[in-house]
Amino acid sequence: MATIKKRGNGYSVRWREGHRQYRHQCPDAATARRIKLEIETAHACGQRWQPRRFGEGAGLRVIAEAWITHLRRVRSVATATTYAVTLGRLLRWLEEEWGEHVPPDVLSRALLEEWYATDLNDVSAGTRNQYMRTVQGFWAWAWDHDDWGEVIPRPRKVALPDDPPKPTTVAPTWEEMDAAIHAAPSDDHARLCTLMRFTGLRIGACVRLEWGDLDLERQELHFRGELGKSRAEKAHGRVLPLSPHLITRLAGWGRRDGLLLSSHSRRFWMDGLTEAWEASGVRKQVWAPPGRLKRQQAHAFRKGFVSGLKALQVDDEAVAYLVGHDLATRGRYLDPRLALGLAQAVAAVPDVSVARPTNVQPIDIKEGAC
Repeated sequence: MATIKKRGNGYSVRWREGHRQYRHQCPDAATARRIKLEIETAHACGQRWQPRRFGEGAGLRVIAEAWITHLRRVRSVATATTYAVTLGRLLRWLEEEWGEHVPPDVLSRALLEEWYATDLNDVSAGTRNQYMRTVQGFWAWAWDHDDWGEVIPRPRKVALPDDPPKPTTVAPTWEEMDAAIHAAPSDDHARLCTLMRFTGLRIGACVRLEWGDLDLERQELHFRGELGKSRAEKAHGRVLPLSPHLITRLAGWGRRDGLLLSSHSRRFWMDGLTEAWEASGVRKQVWAPPGRLKRQQAHAFRKGFVSGLKALQVDDEAVAYLVGHDLATRGRYLDPRLALGLAQAVAAVPDVSVARPTNVQPIDIKEGAC
């Protein structure tokens, strides 16, 4: 026989088994009555009652969705989406054998090794390793979670081969970026290229910039933390000076509210950037490096911004701050706008050429050169 007593803001169910007395705390009276009935039913059947584990019955996809929801709170949208794609691939592979409900305890080292060897043959060695690290990160998170820890096996590490060496970085020159701007298939794409050329910001941040982030009078961009990718960026954000040349161009963009750029899908932006680079006639390795499965239509502008400023002898720390690198090392008493000469750094960025450049291949870099 079990009894119910009100205890603080909840209810306590008490029962005895042999010489020992037990107690189970419940949040409300309805739950207490249900637990009391379960206890008495178990005893009537000669069994010992034990509380059910919270995550019991949950499929692996449910737990994976909880992890992605968690990531969206602590990581950038793009990073969370990339992890979701990776985990989705593993789940689809598992569901081919287990159906829609994949039990959480299916995770094992042998299972991941089989997935690595059989399902990831269509991607590069470095990407395969990154996929595995993502899945192992999910496994460790789920095992350590209060809700799922009891139904997830203890994580095991899969031995991975060394990542292949990355190809040498080849960045576009200012003239080559200008050529892409002039070859852009639409005004929207030309404006996106212009923003990335003058700021070095990632495409994900550029397409989410709002007019309210700009102070044209003070020539500043208030970079919101939510636009950042790294944890430091997301936590602090930063105020960035803008090139006078960019301010002049922004003045002719018309509207002054909402998004700085028109709202389009990521495919729209990337397809247009591909078309711009192909039509520009610049070296293909600056936006489609050999040895990489993914093209770098957008990231090429970021590389060009960093490499171009360093070629102009701009302070390394100023360049790092402008593109959001090493923010965690900034001292509490350091004002980067005063100490790093950020305004002078962006002022060094040359203006976009008025006409489309006729010679956009001033540098000849041999394959594999350092």
